Amino acid sequence: MRQTAILLGLSIVSFSPAQKPLTVTILHTNDLHAHIEPTAIKGKTYGGYARHATLIKRVRKAEKNVLLLNAGDVFQGTLYFNMYDGLADLTIMNALGYQAQTIGNHEFDKGDLALVEYAKRAKFPLIGCNVDMTDFPSLRPWIKPSTIINVEGQKIGIVGVITDDLPNLTTLGNALKAGPHIESTQKAVDDLTKQGVNKIIVMSHIGYDFDRLMAKGLRDVDLIIGGHSHTPLGTPAIDGWRPAIGPFPTIEKDSKGATVPIFQAWEWGKVMGKMKLQFDAAGRLVKVLNPEPIVVDESIPEDPDIAALVDAFRKPIEAMGNTQVGTSAVALTDRTKVGYLIADSYLMATEKLGAVAALMNPGGVRANLEAGKITYGAANAICPFRNTLVVAEMTGAQIVQLLNDSKGNLIPSKGFTFALAGGGVRDVKIGGAVVDPAKMYKVTVNNFMAGGGDGLQTLKDVKKTDTGLIDLDAFVDFLKAYSPIPEQNEIRVSK
Repeated sequence: MRQTAILLGLSIVSFSPAQKPLTVTILHTNDLHAHIEPTAIKGKTYGGYARHATLIKRVRKAEKNVLLLNAGDVFQGTLYFNMYDGLADLTIMNALGYQAQTIGNHEFDKGDLALVEYAKRAKFPLIGCNVDMTDFPSLRPWIKPSTIINVEGQKIGIVGVITDDLPNLTTLGNALKAGPHIESTQKAVDDLTKQGVNKIIVMSHIGYDFDRLMAKGLRDVDLIIGGHSHTPLGTPAIDGWRPAIGPFPTIEKDSKGATVPIFQAWEWGKVMGKMKLQFDAAGRLVKVLNPEPIVVDESIPEDPDIAALVDAFRKPIEAMGNTQVGTSAVALTDRTKVGYLIADSYLMATEKLGAVAALMNPGGVRANLEAGKITYGAANAICPFRNTLVVAEMTGAQIVQLLNDSKGNLIPSKGFTFALAGGGVRDVKIGGAVVDPAKMYKVTVNNFMAGGGDGLQTLKDVKKTDTGLIDLDAFVDFLKAYSPIPEQNEIRVSK
């Protein structure tokens, strides 16, 4: 319908008399994962809601028409979530004045009723145009395809979209579905344009690569603000940080050849995305000024009001979180090596039940292991989901198929090795012996994996016993037993 002009400095002068030009400043976050407090990296701290509050107030004072948006996964990741089910985060987000949130896959981790409680208390709309709520009617009043924000008498449409891999990423499994990204998003966009909305933002929780693909298939979308993949865009080179994967914004062309900028603000609130958008009188985005992933570091003071709120939420969990459960001789910044420890803890906890091996899904490893003292809070940050341990009985052939289901990405326990070749696995060994295709083995996984999460379909069809043991408890027991944790030099997966 309309064309987006060249961005980042070049304006156009063809205006429609229907509306006046409009300037809007956007602040955005994604994948906060209950990181209410700052995160320590290499002796420095980044993020934290109290610093966010200071930053938000500064921008609102300096700029007009400031929108504050979140692209999903507020839930899950620290003791704050384990204790408050997202309501501590929500209380602060309400106080900060968020105006819309896309639903992330982790918002479903405690089931539909916990999400309904969150939604009821939210002072901003939750959006997701492709969430199939057929089996969860309780959610229908609370999740809408889009929302409209009025700015100076003009309408800005915000469309939310979530990963269509939702059944594989939640404990609700196949009962929770999501429609295809492009088709669902375009329908929501078209519904807005029929209402006369000519400035449209897609706020996605599908990941950076899929954002780029989706942009090419859409029309009438001015920009995409993304999440889910925890992708650093345009971030500076800071010790301990992941290198930036692409520019902020990344530019793609839509199905009509119009320019679509794509933004993402990495993870955990360590950066906050900011950009100023200039729309012409026809609703076309003609400039993106000063786009920046603002580093939320120690130079930004904490807002005292929000700091007081954080302090109130912290008190009940502080003693538990500060309890020492072990030590590490080294810092493990390779998440696969941290996953080795979790897989080993699964095996240690279930050997008495006959388990001979264990597997961990890489997406369940949520933080690095710092050198020195390991607290319960740090262990929880690494292993936050409170999954139960499940002992699966499989033939050797099924184990090989399971590894192939994951394309060799699963993390094995000590003594469980395999090689990757030609897109598949080979030389699978348990306890140093090649697995016998016909022999039965007991292998421990978590209940997310056991339900077919991450596309592990083989696990859905085998005999399983849910032990009721909590993965974090097993991990803590392992840390206590094997501290100080040494460097993990064993090669378990060869290429």
